[in-house]
Amino acid sequence: DNSLGGFLVPERLSGQIIDLARAKSVLIEAGTMTVVMDSDNLTIPKLESDATVQIKTQNSGFTPSNMTFGARKLNTYTAGSLVKMSRELYEDAPQMVAMQLEAFLSAALATQVDAWGLNGSGSAQPTGILQRPISTTGSIGQPDWTDVSAAATRVRVANHSPLVCINHPSAQAALETIEG
Repeated sequence: DNSLGGFLVPERLSGQIIDLARAKSVLIEAGTMTVVMDSDNLTIPKLESDATVQIKTQNSGFTPSNMTFGARKLNTYTAGSLVKMSRELYEDAPQMVAMQLEAFLSAALATQVDAWGLNGSGSAQPTGILQRPISTTGSIGQPDWTDVSAAATRVRVANHSPLVCINHPSAQAALETIEG
C-alpha cells in the first residue's frame, strides 16, 4: 500500500536496483528479453508448426501446407524484500547503507530471478525453462566438452544456433579445468 510509505521510495532508486539486477542476471546475459507490459498479463502469438518446403516436378503442383499458431500468456509477478535495520545505523551512515542495500538487493534479485527463470514451478512464480515440456536439458553430472558439443549439435539439428550455455558455477569450473 503506497499510502503507508511507498510513495516515499523514489522510482529512480527502485528502477536502478532493477537495472543493476539485470546487469547481474545470467538469463539476461544469455539473451532473455524484457517485455514491457501495461497490465498484469499479456498474450503473445507463438508459431506452433511451420510450413513445409517441397520440391516439385515440372507441371505439377505443390501440396498446400499450413502454419499453425498458438498463444502464450505472460503474467506479471511482484518480487521484493523487506529489510529491517536500526534508525541509528541509517542515520550514522545513510550513503553507505544505501550503497550496500543497492548492491546486496540487486545481487539477490538477480540470483532469485535467474532461479525462477530456470527452475520456477509455475505455482505462484514463473515457470522456469527446465519445467517446460520442450526442455531437453537437465543435469548431466560432471560435464566434459563432449557433452557440450553434443548439446550444441542437438540445437543445430533443430535448426537453431547455440549462442549460450548456462552452467552451474561448479560445472563451469570443471569445464574450464579440462586439459585437451
